[in-house]
Amino acid sequence: MPSGIIYCENMQHLYPIGLKVSDFSQEELENYVDQVMQKKSETIVFGYSLGYVTLYKKYPALYREVNEFDLMLCDGVPFHWFLNSMGIRLKRVISIPEFSEWIVERCAQKGWTLMIIGGTTEINQRAAENTRKRFPSIQIKEGRDGYFKLEEEQSVVAHIQSAKPDVLLVAMSTPKKEEFVIRNKGKLGATMVIPCGGMVDVLAGKTTRSPRWIKKMGLATFYRIAQEPKRLMRAHMKMVVESIFKLMPIAWWNMITRKRRGVQILERYTQKSL
Repeated sequence: MPSGIIYCENMQHLYPIGLKVSDFSQEELENYVDQVMQKKSETIVFGYSLGYVTLYKKYPALYREVNEFDLMLCDGVPFHWFLNSMGIRLKRVISIPEFSEWIVERCAQKGWTLMIIGGTTEINQRAAENTRKRFPSIQIKEGRDGYFKLEEEQSVVAHIQSAKPDVLLVAMSTPKKEEFVIRNKGKLGATMVIPCGGMVDVLAGKTTRSPRWIKKMGLATFYRIAQEPKRLMRAHMKMVVESIFKLMPIAWWNMITRKRRGVQILERYTQKSL
């Protein structure tokens, strides 16, 4: 596991408790994305939230693969606070939903093509329709729903390959979206791949992103739960409890006592060798 600071394509990566987090200014982000689009090399954009890190207890195999994704965002205010508590100050904090909306707008500005995979067929089509209404000049390739079986996956991959979208939003649940991207890494034919969960529902107008004041208070998760309590309450509240009462205390204790460093802290939390 790398330690300290690594530069790649003018992008700086930090590794608090073994988690890859990219550090950039807005200008550096824009330059990085433009370079990726010019080179047409597949780049995966993902983000760590404080709650997401707790999933490594349940899905430990994801850690090494996800941590090798190319651009890793600080996905949410609580994780930003956690990084601050460990002495890390990022130049720019942008969540996956923010980045997804920004990249969609940039597609319209730059003439990049977009494809959305995820949601039901109706939600997927509505997301594309709403995006076209919002950005009349945008070029959207025909997507599809995210409820396909494993045996159907190669036909989905073939569909993406034939379309060759510049930006691919993979809006499926965890861990399905990560596993889909990992299995097909380097084979999708898309330039920028963004696993982005519920963004298809936001683009379709089924749900909304949290207001800025709620986000600043670190309550975006609770706003999300309030919109779909039956589906999200149990899983998300479990992540909140895990992160506040287990992950954070273990990280702080080991940082203060210097008993463990980097990925060793994450291994102590998961009780697994990552």
